[in-house]
Parts: sequence; C-alpha cells; structure tokens
Amino acid sequence: MRPAAIQRLILTLLPALLLVAAAQAQDTKPPEFTAVHVGFAEHYKVGVWTPVEVTLRGGGAAAIVRVSASTSDSDGLNCSFDAPEPCQLLPGEETGVLLYVRFGREASSLALEVRDEHKTLATKTFNAPQSPPQERFADSLREGQRLIVSVGGLSSGLEKDVPGTKGENAQNVVATIDNLAHLPKKWQGYEGVDTVILSTSKPEVFDKILPEHACITALEQWVRMGGTLVLCAGSHAEEALHRGSPLARFVPGRFKETVTLRPTSGWETYTPKSQTPIPSPKPGEKVAMPTPRLVDVQGKVEAREADVPLVIRNPQGLGQIVFVAADLDRGPIRNWSDRPQLLRAVLNLPDNEQVGAETDSVQNYGYNDLAGQLRSALDVPRDVHLVPFFVVALLVVFYILLIGPGDYFLLRRLGIGMHWTWVTFPAIVVIFAAGAYLAANWLKGDQLRVSQLDLVDVDADGIARGASWFSVFSPRGESFDLSLRPRLPDGQPPAETSASLAWLGKAGNGFNGMYSQNAQNAAPLWSQVYSTASSLDAIRDVPIQVWASKSFVYRWLGHTADVGLDVALKDDQRQLSGTLVNRLKSGEEKASKGIALAHCFLAYEDWAYVIGELRPGESVEIGPATRRISLNTFISGGSMNFSESTAATSEKSAYDRGSRDMAYVLQAMMFYDAGGERKHTGLANDYQGFTDLSGLLKTGCAVLVGMPPQDGSCRGAELLCGPVPKTGQPDNRQPLGSALDRHTTIYRFVLPVTTPATDN
Repeated sequence: MRPAAIQRLILTLLPALLLVAAAQAQDTKPPEFTAVHVGFAEHYKVGVWTPVEVTLRGGGAAAIVRVSASTSDSDGLNCSFDAPEPCQLLPGEETGVLLYVRFGREASSLALEVRDEHKTLATKTFNAPQSPPQERFADSLREGQRLIVSVGGLSSGLEKDVPGTKGENAQNVVATIDNLAHLPKKWQGYEGVDTVILSTSKPEVFDKILPEHACITALEQWVRMGGTLVLCAGSHAEEALHRGSPLARFVPGRFKETVTLRPTSGWETYTPKSQTPIPSPKPGEKVAMPTPRLVDVQGKVEAREADVPLVIRNPQGLGQIVFVAADLDRGPIRNWSDRPQLLRAVLNLPDNEQVGAETDSVQNYGYNDLAGQLRSALDVPRDVHLVPFFVVALLVVFYILLIGPGDYFLLRRLGIGMHWTWVTFPAIVVIFAAGAYLAANWLKGDQLRVSQLDLVDVDADGIARGASWFSVFSPRGESFDLSLRPRLPDGQPPAETSASLAWLGKAGNGFNGMYSQNAQNAAPLWSQVYSTASSLDAIRDVPIQVWASKSFVYRWLGHTADVGLDVALKDDQRQLSGTLVNRLKSGEEKASKGIALAHCFLAYEDWAYVIGELRPGESVEIGPATRRISLNTFISGGSMNFSESTAATSEKSAYDRGSRDMAYVLQAMMFYDAGGERKHTGLANDYQGFTDLSGLLKTGCAVLVGMPPQDGSCRGAELLCGPVPKTGQPDNRQPLGSALDRHTTIYRFVLPVTTPATDN
C-alpha cells in the first residue's frame, strides 16, 4: 500500500480511535469523594458515636461499593469504621453514605476509602493539616459543652434564647436540623446529644416521614436508652399527633382536639422568675393560643391551664419525653421576653452553669469529668502495681551514675585496668535490664487481667438497658477480637438486643486525654489499624501493648418478659408507701437460686428510702416507718455505699477525685443532678450522662437500686474473645478474664408510683 493511502487511512480512523480511547478512559474513571458533613449541622463531640455523611460522585461505570472511614482513637491508634450497608454508585451521579465514627481528639482528620469486592477505588483525607478549605470540617465542641438538637426550627430563633448559648464560654450549643429525615438512622448516632427539641409548627418537617422510618425508630430507641425528647405541638397538633402520624408514639396521651386558650397564667406560673405577661399580637387584642388537648395523660403534669395540660413530663423506657402544648417558635410565646426562662424550665437546665465549684486548683488529675476518673480506675487491674514516676526517675539517675562514674571508680578502686570496661559496662547494662524486667514482671504479673463495671437498668414495662465499662490489661503485646454477651438480672440474654462497643476515651486535658493539646499531633503508637464491625457491637484486631491496658464501653438495649419484682407503690401526700417483693432468680428453671440484693434503697423525688438487704422472696413494706434520708445527703454523705473502700458515714464527706474505685465513681453518676454531685465532686458528668436517672425522678417514678452477689454469677455482660460468628456458624468465642479480675455489678429498677396526678 502506498504511503499516501496509509496516511489517508490513519486520518480516517483516528477520530474513531480517539472516541474509543475516551470511552475507555471514561469507563475506568474512579469515583471521588466530594464532601463530608460531620455531626449535627457540623456540631459534634469527641469520644462518642457521631454520624458522618459522605458524598460520593460515581466514576465511569456503575458499581456496588463499600465506604469506610478511619481516624485516631483517644490513645492515638488508628481505628476504621465501615458503613452499615453497601451502596450503588451510578456514573457521574452523587450519592450520600451515612457512617458512624468515633473521633478521639479535637481537630481530628478523617481518612475515607471506597472499595468494591476486589480493590480500593478511591481514597481521600479530610481535615488533614494541609487540606484546602473545601476539604475541612469544623472542630469538635469544647470540653463540657452540651449539644441540643433543634428539629424543624430553621427560623425559630430558639438557638438565641436557649440559656447558656451566648459568649465564648457558652455551655450549650444548638444545632438546627430542618427535617426529620436528616436525623441518624441508628440510636448510637445520638450518643453526643443531650436533648432533642422537635417542633411541629412546620408540617413539611414530618409529613413525608412514615412511622416505620429508620430515623423514627432510632429516635425512639435513643429515648429509651436514656435520652430526652422535647415535643412541641401547637397550631399543627392535629396533623402531627393523630394516630397514624410518625410522632404519635411520642405523645404522652391521646390527642382529642385543638382548643384556643386565652388565659396565659399557666405558662407564666410555670416559668421561673417570670415577671412579664405573654404579649398580645396587637394592642387591644387578646392572646389566643391554639393548644392541643390530650386525654388519658401519662406522666407528670407540670403545668396546666384549667383542665388542659400544658407541660407533661413522661418516662419512656429509661429516658423521658417532655410534651409542650404550644409552638415555642411562633405565636405569642416567640415574642415573649421570658421565653429563655421557659426554655430553661422545659429543658431542666441548672441555674448555675459553672462546673466544679469546689475543684481543687492545686491537684490536677488530668480530667474534669467523672468518665475520666472512671477510665483511670479501670486502667488499674487488681494485683497490678504501678511504679510512681519519681521512683522511675530515681532509678534512671542511678543507672546513669552507675554506668558512668560508678563504672570508672569501680575499676580504679579494683586496679584491674580501664580496658575491663568492655566487660563491666555491658554486664551492668544486662544486669540492670534483667532486674528491671524481673521487677516489672513481679509488680505487673504475667497474667491477662480484666476490670469490669456493669450497670443494668430495667423498667416496669420490661425495657432493659445495660452499660459495661471494662479494660483489658495484657502482659504481652497482642491483638484481640472483642465482643460481649449481655445478660439480664436472671442471667438470660435480653430479647431484641441492639448494642454498641467502642473504645473509652479519657475525658480531660491531661496526659493521653482527648482534649490534651500535646497529643493532637502525636504519631500513632501502633501502625496497625483495628476496626469496628459495621453493626457497631464488636471490635476486631485491637492492639494492646505489653504490660498496658485499654479501656472500652459497651451499651445495649433489649427487653425482658419478667422484671422480677412485684411492686405496688403510691404517693400518699408526698410520702411513698407500698410493698416490694423480690422474685429475682438466676435462671428459668423452677429450682433456680434466688438473687439477694444488698445495699438497697428506693429513690423517689428528693428522698432515699433505705431498705438494706432484699432477700429472695422477701416482701418489704415501704411507709412512714421506713428510714428516709434526703437524696442529696444520702449520696454525697457516704450512706450509699457500693464501694469497699468507702466507709459509710452520716456526715457529708469530701469527694475523693483521686479514687480508683470503680463503684465509688459510679455512685456519683447514678443520681448526679438530684444528688448535687456537680458541686460535690467538682467534676462534670457529660460523657456518661445516661447513667443519671435524676430526670426520671421528675416524672413521678421511683428507682430501686441494689447490688447482686459479686461472685460472677450476676454479670451484666460477659466479655468474649474471638471472631463473631456469622449466621449459622458455630460460636467459638471464649470468655476473657479470670476469677482474680475486678468485677462489680449494680442493678436499678424503674418502678411506677400511683399518684393523684395519674387520674388526669
């Protein structure tokens, strides 16, 4: 073929070849990460589960992919988190993926990865030190700040009136969400949230949500786990509260009708220190507020106008729902100058936002939250002795003197020649190293140790909730697959269990604390990346260094068919009376051994009714003859004594912020607000605030607290080591720990109390 003909052929085929090459390049174009949104309206806390929404743009071809994220934990180790479900990417189209991540430090970076069945398709790191502005997300909330999520109040101005949200030292931060669908799909995503305010003044917020939507189920589970939901309904109450509405499950009663209220004295009386009446819309006009009327009301009515309840505080599992029969973001209340005081009463915010009025400014333990003290207590296993720093410093100085001047003067005194230092110097090093190893082995042992603290809560409807804090001390450097098996007081597993397992960070700015400035840019201590299961209830390949410990927290929600108690309690002129019968048994068989509860007391309103031991089958009468102590005095005075190291005393004693007793720390958490522990301990209770059942006491419930036998037969959860089996496969996991381990279990039962208000 002539050259001219070849040239013409090439020119003819070149466009087609270029099109084929472009198409192939388009097909092989990888997906890319375009955006990431962390927390609630870019507000989040470190050390808790946080929803992270990742936006992906599809590549050249459709693909089924999985997305994972990794960030450092509180100890500086890298931990990865997988999205709960795979997602489909379409060419050139954007897709949102929701993950749940636990950030260990302020200003953490987030490494994202997308992969198919065979390989990694794309990676990207957000919030890296040199990232451009479009690849960064906001820093976490500061230490001690509360997170309040307002749903449906995009232009409500609530965030301006919530007390404690102004100024650089604001204690409360309000994150505004404009639709229910943007809330987490798992209850774990709410772990950093203190309160959710849900306003129904805009029907578009909820009208397209089905009752079985995942966000509604997650919100309900979070409330049952101990969360607080404030539901505000006024002008659109009929649309929001009818039987088929997604919000109907949160209503403490049955919606009957919407009435127009003109008197406002009920609101003004309920609002503390209110001196200004609710203003009328225009001069000369009367106030007219559309108000839903509920019947068959459940819970405690805190405010009313005639026969219309205005504020109802109702227990829901281990949490509570506060129903407000008004639109707080529109109408007369929006323009009321005392709306901040009304919100303070509804949200149950303390008047004094200062934490730790009695904090010792000299001694600094590196934490200012009870969770930090609990973490420190877990890190010290039984029979493992820590060497004080000054002893280590003295030994280092002695070692330097020994291998330097000591070796020199020894050889001079013996007169055998300085060249023998080639023998004496390594001999001193070997002897000193061997001595250090033997001393460490003698002090810290060669056995794996587990320290575990369990708290199990059960309400009268059979809703059960548990929390286990534990640390694993390893004498060798190795990795573990960890999971837990929850247990009810009768030793059986709860039904319909949902759980989460994660590392427990040290809340504080001391060494290795989550807010420590020195640790923000520290290099990881271990290059290995461990992972959390997509179900969030197991951890794989978590490394623990030699003679070191790592702490974790496990939470679960389930149900039980039998609470194990027969209860008949009533409020007789603010005096609790009735009977309690202990039917708790350690198994389902008829011959099962009964469970005795020690150190029992009944918390109701502002009082603690001291019971002592509640033996199996025993019936206890509660009445005027029962010893009754102020709950504040009972808790902070040392009468509540689940700790071996704390002597019971009737006098108010100073709180020991240096204590390493697990049960002692938990005592301060269990009724933190009601017992005045914010002032008494000088420490906050933000990170494990769900342990505080003070809010339920405001709903008219009583709480029975007791300690079962501490012989290992009544554990709130069993720690297991080994891979979690897939469905249909045998379970080869083995219990981790031994009889020498520290283990404490405490039970709490939320009990109904019949009061005159119940008849409303």
